[in-house]
Amino acid sequence: MTLPTGARLRRASLARCVAALSLAGVIVPLSLTGCKGDEKDDLGEAGETDPGDTGTEETGGELGPWEFDDVLGASNSDDDDISGKRDWLEVPVDTDDDVVDWVMPADSFTGFAEGDQVELVLAGEQPEFVRFWHGNSPVLGHDVSEVRTTYVFTPGSEDEHFSVEFDGFNHGYTLTINHLDADGEIVATDEVVVRSAPLIMNHHLQPAEHLWVVDVGTNSAMINSYATALGDKFSPVAGNTVGYDVWIQDEIEFATQVTPTNRINIIIDSIRDRGLNSFPNQIVQPNIFKQTWGVPGTETSFDSFGNLEATPPITVDGIEYPFGRIYFGKTPQWGINDVLADFLHAQTVQAPVEIDTTWLCVGHVDEFASFVPDPSSAKGFKVLLGDIDAGYALLESMDPSTALPRYAADHGFATVGDIVDDANLRALNDDVRDDYLNPIWNQFKQEFALDDSDIISVPSIFEPVNGCGGAVVALIPGMANLIVANVEGEPTKLFIPDPFLRANNDDQASDPLVSSFAASMPDGIESIFVDDWNTYHVALGEVHCGTNVLRTPIANWWEVATHLLD
Repeated sequence: MTLPTGARLRRASLARCVAALSLAGVIVPLSLTGCKGDEKDDLGEAGETDPGDTGTEETGGELGPWEFDDVLGASNSDDDDISGKRDWLEVPVDTDDDVVDWVMPADSFTGFAEGDQVELVLAGEQPEFVRFWHGNSPVLGHDVSEVRTTYVFTPGSEDEHFSVEFDGFNHGYTLTINHLDADGEIVATDEVVVRSAPLIMNHHLQPAEHLWVVDVGTNSAMINSYATALGDKFSPVAGNTVGYDVWIQDEIEFATQVTPTNRINIIIDSIRDRGLNSFPNQIVQPNIFKQTWGVPGTETSFDSFGNLEATPPITVDGIEYPFGRIYFGKTPQWGINDVLADFLHAQTVQAPVEIDTTWLCVGHVDEFASFVPDPSSAKGFKVLLGDIDAGYALLESMDPSTALPRYAADHGFATVGDIVDDANLRALNDDVRDDYLNPIWNQFKQEFALDDSDIISVPSIFEPVNGCGGAVVALIPGMANLIVANVEGEPTKLFIPDPFLRANNDDQASDPLVSSFAASMPDGIESIFVDDWNTYHVALGEVHCGTNVLRTPIANWWEVATHLLD
């Protein structure tokens, strides 16, 4: 939604403060800010108070300043008072920190004569998604029986406080504040922005706060890798509490709403509704709430959130996207459900890009693409993209007689030569490269303003699988399907599927793909190769599919993204 005509966000002067969020037994630091709008320029225009105006006898003397702060808030959809209801459905209470305290200072009413009043006029689409309280009464926006767009009152001698709350994301309005004389004529006027924050998805350059993996026993190698590397930043989820559903990335996606005084974590809960459907309830608490877009029972594999990602900050055709751009698998016939896709497009600040993933059996963008931090790069990142030619080049550089025990057991290829010499497999991969991967490379370059120097090729080979109508899955574990664990104050760690492209499964040092992949990563990154084979790879997923990450926001939309709202 765009701002109504004439609306603008004022630059805020910010004071830093710190709060803490307890999440799953872990204290998660949050950086919060308070803001106060800057004073307006003395324009002396009609309808605005000139600070040099000394008033008249009719107005009762010199007028006070008539300028007010913008109202920036978040969706009041959590449950701060732990009543079992969304806070929007209840009268605001002291514990409700998602309600904005909007103040008209007492000195604004200096010079008010007898009979003078204040008129508030709310303009914008869907005013039912905002509510102004004055005292204990709703006076503007949504009320139980009506939607109000005008409110007139007589101010007292003290500050006038309004509690403002929103229901939903990225709703924008203007509020006109008029000083009326006893005859209803406008003495002074001001206009401020009223807006609920957009939902903003996380990207891989944001610091990782906490990670989760479902522990089902068979994935102990992966659990141990995380626990050893991350300590208390990692929590295993007991498999018996979630129906032994290991695909935690597919169930939820974390996003945020940030305001000048608060941060809300939103759990985008998918409509897949399998065992992990109960997991969000384990971490929901004040300032963390879940919401679902779409109709349960209509889900396809495309509605799992390995198919929902965001780039780091980018600039495309001169337009800055300070929170990156969302991308997901979707075509006119197939893909992520329309309700969620339309909602994400409506947030505007991350301008989603739709990718054809119908050639993949599972159909997720994380099967062939990922972004990793690269502080030495001008853009701050590198993108990893699946590359079939690089896959065959690597295999052809190896001794064809090299035994591949894992591939022999689960893919029917006993040696490197068996893969290289399979003409049908080669023809299939040539088609996948020409028809899908090459166009995706070109689309990434165009939509995300990438050049070849921004891309790291990930050796990839795909194979068909029964029951997928000719769609393909990764033969060599999809190494772009990784996790970026960039915990603040620590070296960035990548958790990468072990490709097992070697004769001795226990000897990672002998694996040419392990060596070449680690060498291709940006300086300062620690590559941790995880055995995800039995629980994830043979079940058509990898490390990223089985992990979820909460991340810290690193920018304020009202400071850096207003050009994407107007």
